[in-house]
Formats: sequence, structure tokens, C-alpha cells
Amino acid sequence: MIGAVFPPFTSFCVTPRSAWFITAEMGEQTLASYTCSLDDAQGVTLEEYLQEHGFEMREVPYARFGGKRDKVNVVLYESGKLVVQGKGAREFVEFVLEPEILKEARLGYEAELNPEMIVQFKKSFHL
Repeated sequence: MIGAVFPPFTSFCVTPRSAWFITAEMGEQTLASYTCSLDDAQGVTLEEYLQEHGFEMREVPYARFGGKRDKVNVVLYESGKLVVQGKGAREFVEFVLEPEILKEARLGYEAELNPEMIVQFKKSFHL
């Protein structure tokens, strides 16, 4: 990431499913972006949830739907890839996506769910 400029924080980490920042001031993880795949049924359930909970629905190129509310932006692409972004991404993933749509906890369990990812990450950065 030569030449990249980031705000002041302690650490930056990218996994296949998420990117998060650990802020120096608060010592907590702020999720910047989260991606995962949804099947058709999960996509329908998510779209219904967004509509029922006051998300501003919008059209996005190559997407089934997009929704925005407060500090979170949600887009489900035709491929089934879901992208959640914004300052409210962590709360959306923890309190809506995982319990209501995915029916499983993934956030924070990346190492347990995909241990080879940690090995590859360490090799990439010579850790």
C-alpha cells in the first residue's frame, strides 16, 4: 500500500470478508466494509427487511437492489455478492445480517472459519 494515506489508527486488516480499522483513541474495531455471498432466499429476506425498516431503496448498476439508511449502505449484486459499507456497517452485520439473514455468526470468527487465511496473511507480510 505504498502511497496510501490512512487516518490515524493503530492497525488495518483486510480479510476476504471484511476490512476493519482499530482506532488508537478507542481501542475498538470499526468495520469499514463487509462482503459475503447470499443465496436467492437470503437476498429476498434482506430486501424485505430493508424495505420494512425504512431504508431508502435505490437502483445500482449490476445489482438486484441497494439500500441506504443513516450510516450504512447495502448493495446486493446480481452475482449474489453483498457489500455493506459505512460507519454503521459493524452494527448492521452484527445485529441484522448475521442473526436475521445469515443465521450464523461470522464477524470476529474469521480465523476459526478460515484458518488458512491467517497463514496466507502472515506469509504476505513476512510476519
